[in-house]
Amino acid sequence: MKTLLALSLVLAASLSAAGQSSRVPQPTHVAELNAQMDSAQANTKYPLDTAKTFKDKELNNKIRTKIEGWFADDYRGVILKTDNGIVVISGNIESDDLSNDLAEQVRKMEGVRQVRNKLQTNTNK
Repeated sequence: MKTLLALSLVLAASLSAAGQSSRVPQPTHVAELNAQMDSAQANTKYPLDTAKTFKDKELNNKIRTKIEGWFADDYRGVILKTDNGIVVISGNIESDDLSNDLAEQVRKMEGVRQVRNKLQTNTNK
């Protein structure tokens, strides 16, 4: 009887532990989910941005976070297309100086392999 009780307790404890371990996400899994949510929000805010890989999406998010404070609303005319660390920046921007500064700052970011600056200067301002 004692053996049966001991086996029952061991079995219950192992089932409980197994059930709990499958419910607790791993830290990397949580980080991936958070990045996916950030990426989805960025895609809603900047629907023309594209990224080939998950890392490219993260890179676009980093770039967006960095440039949001640089311009009034002008950065919304900037489009990012990222493919394996190669960032093509296009759209309209206020001046050639801002265009060159933006491209240079993006070049310095970790994960960026190359920047192709295709920004055009607004002529109607």
